Amino acid sequence: TVAGLIGNVQDKARRFRVETSADLKRAIRRIGRESMAIGQRANLLLADFDAEEQRLADARTADARKVRREELEAAHARAEHLLAVREKLMLAVTHDLKAPAGAVLGYADLLGRRTTDKRSASYVDHIRQAANHLLALVRSLLDFHKLDAHCVEPEHIPFDVAALFREI
Repeated sequence: TVAGLIGNVQDKARRFRVETSADLKRAIRRIGRESMAIGQRANLLLADFDAEEQRLADARTADARKVRREELEAAHARAEHLLAVREKLMLAVTHDLKAPAGAVLGYADLLGRRTTDKRSASYVDHIRQAANHLLALVRSLLDFHKLDAHCVEPEHIPFDVAALFREI
């Protein structure tokens, strides 16, 4: 009877081990399938995350390009405005400086013909020199403006370099 009881207990223990082992194998297979499903879901989430990150980066790049383009357009508009202002300045220089300087020269010539006094003639000569200098400056400025605007071809004229340096 004790041997029969021990045999029954051993049989029950063996059946329990077999059933538990089968349950464990089923649980391990189920956990393996669930693990695979979780891994696939994690991979899909990571792919979605990467795609969203790339979309945001592309949007930021597009926004940066748009801002840069707007900045360039604004700078171009400012440059065009400055060129228009420069043109107005050149017209003002021509009209407001060149014409009066020419009038001063004309009147200085008239006065120079009528002046007999040496001192007065010296004053008239100084007026004439100052007006000529002012006209030369205005002409140089206008010539520079024409060269800068590519409106004038430079004229090639031979000259004596040594004489130029002596004069300077």
